[in-house]
Amino acid sequence: MNFRVQLPPPVVRKYVLLAVACSAIGILFFAFMHYGNTGQFPTFRMQGKELMLSALTTSIFGLNVIQTDHLLDKAIEWKSNFLLRFISGLGVNFLLVVVYFTLIGAYWFHISREDILKLNILFVIAVFSGAQPQCTGLLEGLARTD
Repeated sequence: MNFRVQLPPPVVRKYVLLAVACSAIGILFFAFMHYGNTGQFPTFRMQGKELMLSALTTSIFGLNVIQTDHLLDKAIEWKSNFLLRFISGLGVNFLLVVVYFTLIGAYWFHISREDILKLNILFVIAVFSGAQPQCTGLLEGLARTD
């Protein structure tokens, strides 16, 4: 007997991997926010519904990011308009993350608007401070090729 396992197509594997990764990120984000509010880690018995909802919501937002990037790839070519494509992708993804933080903070944790604004500002600062060396190197590389 010869048993042969047939793997799913690459597109299916990509979306399964996306769902698993985003679900894990959603659960970790919920645990971080819950610990910040209560000082205790969430348990599946007490906050199981919220954990699953967070995983589902994060997977939906992850799918939105992938689909938005796919649409931007079709609309703006990387080779001919690199800077425009880079800035538009960064802006759209930032907007999706800010919407995610706002929804999670307002509806699940009932955080005040000021705290949600602080969370979004800290996110932008963290991303730009962490990405600054890469962006500087990228821009220097672009300047040398001209």
